[in-house]
Amino acid sequence: MSSMQVSGLTGFDSANMVQQLMSVERLSGKRYSDGQKASNTLISALQGLNTQFKSLGEAAKAFIPDTVLGGTSAWQTTTATSSNKDVATAVTASTATPTSLSFTVDQMAAAGSVKSAATFASTATFASAFTFNVTAAAGSANEKTLPISVAAGAGLADVVDQINKSGLGLQANMVQVAPGTYGLQVSSSATGVGTDVTIESGTPLGDFTTVTTGQDAKIQLGGVGGFALSSPSNTFKDVVPGVTITAQSVSATPVRLDIKADSSSIGDKVKALIDAANTALKTMADGTKYNPDKKTAGSLNGESTVRDVQYRLQSIFSGSSAGQLASMGVEFQKDGTVTFDKAKFEAAYVRDPKAVEATFTDTATKVSDLSKQTSNSADGYLTVRIQGEQSQLKDYTDRLTDFNERMSLRESALSKQFSTLEALLSKMQSQGQWLSGQLAALSASNSK
Repeated sequence: MSSMQVSGLTGFDSANMVQQLMSVERLSGKRYSDGQKASNTLISALQGLNTQFKSLGEAAKAFIPDTVLGGTSAWQTTTATSSNKDVATAVTASTATPTSLSFTVDQMAAAGSVKSAATFASTATFASAFTFNVTAAAGSANEKTLPISVAAGAGLADVVDQINKSGLGLQANMVQVAPGTYGLQVSSSATGVGTDVTIESGTPLGDFTTVTTGQDAKIQLGGVGGFALSSPSNTFKDVVPGVTITAQSVSATPVRLDIKADSSSIGDKVKALIDAANTALKTMADGTKYNPDKKTAGSLNGESTVRDVQYRLQSIFSGSSAGQLASMGVEFQKDGTVTFDKAKFEAAYVRDPKAVEATFTDTATKVSDLSKQTSNSADGYLTVRIQGEQSQLKDYTDRLTDFNERMSLRESALSKQFSTLEALLSKMQSQGQWLSGQLAALSASNSK
């Protein structure tokens, strides 16, 4: 039969003594928990830096032409300027090259539409059911006719709803022609030749007349004798490679489009690259610091891999091409960061675009290469270092688990030993008290 331990009955507190002994023994395992905490902190810092180098590599890729896949680079960024935005505008794609275009807008695109001759009060309903045919793309190879059925008691709004749900690509509307009085107008959702609409007459809706005939937009490129271009919409895609023109209004006065390299957008991408570089540089500078007064170190202090990568990145901006970069707005500072003057960059690019492109492409290539060497998922400098620290973390974790298991067994053993000792002392104490009682009784008897 087991006995319940009530620690301290004999003046000997076994539970407290076990706790004190264990607290001393557990001190030897602190190196494992401290090592585990330090490894976790270091891994987190290294992973954050690794992510920053991946972002830096992506920013650098914007300036490196993809010769394998035929991709584009930031240097192919262009912008189109119109001499009259009210007549025509344009946008450019990466395939556009600097050029100039002159044209007139001779005709705007239109959708075919019809209107009812009859008008109706908003509350009016049809006395009996009827059906009428609606034809979209009338007269074209894509012509399609569907019957529309109207129930007795329906109103004009129901007719509009039926046409819009027909799937013919038409847009019907109730148009207020007088207060409380509406007519029906039906238009094609698309513009261009072949979008005419016809609606069967002789129903309660009355006859329908043509409002507009579907027509293409037309521009004349290069004046008389030039190219006459047409489009079913007001947008003319790839008039020249990478240039899309949108007509805004008809004008006999020629509009001039100037397609130029977009130095401002390119400058924004250079800034993104410099910002990404500074983010990584600051992380490394802060992480490797040591404060002798407070005796505190950054999470990356003592990491030779980080110091090496930091030096390599700084060298790209402070090396042999530093003078050229400075003339283009990029300068390495004494504090280990890089500054960027966008206005200075744009001026340099306008002055000599080929020289700027060559210098920045070389710099971006070096940055991209360093990013790959640093953050490559297989053998990057930081990747390998992270894997090494993760192995160390596992070792600390395993050792700490084993240590805690040993301590649990040790505490159990001590508790059992001291519990037995306390029970023995309690028994001896009880026997002593009984003996003292017997002696006292004997003494009292002899006195009598």
